[in-house]
Amino acid sequence: MDPECGHRPDDIFRLDLADAAALVHAHFEWKCDEKCNFMSWTSSLLFALHYGFYRHKKDHDKPDLSRIVLYILDTSGLPEGTFIKDLDILDAFKGESAGLKSFLHMRRGQGRKRYYFGEYITQGQLQIDGRCASVSLQQLLNSGLFELNPVLGNKDGWDFLASRVLDLRKGSTTLVPTTPSEVRKAITIAQSCFGDRWVVPLSAMLLAIKPGSQDNAKIAAAYSAMFAGEYLTV
Repeated sequence: MDPECGHRPDDIFRLDLADAAALVHAHFEWKCDEKCNFMSWTSSLLFALHYGFYRHKKDHDKPDLSRIVLYILDTSGLPEGTFIKDLDILDAFKGESAGLKSFLHMRRGQGRKRYYFGEYITQGQLQIDGRCASVSLQQLLNSGLFELNPVLGNKDGWDFLASRVLDLRKGSTTLVPTTPSEVRKAITIAQSCFGDRWVVPLSAMLLAIKPGSQDNAKIAAAYSAMFAGEYLTV
């Protein structure tokens, strides 16, 4: 978080509605100033990974992949209300902002594609020591991420964010069974990059986002239910 935003923030729901809506809108528009104290997380590994590649390609300083770090957070034990779904906060303030109402329509896919990426919002600094694991994108690549999921390595796609993630979600129209070697590769990546604690949820996530993995959707859903308290950010 920006040092200027390190103070304990006012509860967004105790602010004047118009002021609160303006802060929320600024966050979703990526136009935060020193008053902004929100951070976005996602329950989608696919979105988190692609967002990292997008930042590598599009940020003005072209940060090296070794400088872009993926965090996974165990949210169990955090106080209730630490996170709020993007859909809920957009819905809360949609009456104060046409922009937020438009975002909500996009997230819900009303009349068009559904631009929903499992986003959650926190406000102010979040103490995550002992609750998280982190790894650079370069470490993930060195461990074989693109071998397991080659389409992620298409650098032409790194120029786009939301639309590209939707394309990646479509995947292949042909179901491709997961092979034992892919399972071993996913476990190796998860264990070497995140440690034993995270092997089961991360390997399941990695298998669920590989090309042609629609047949793994039920497996992914089961693991998501087991590990629902884990969010990621880049």
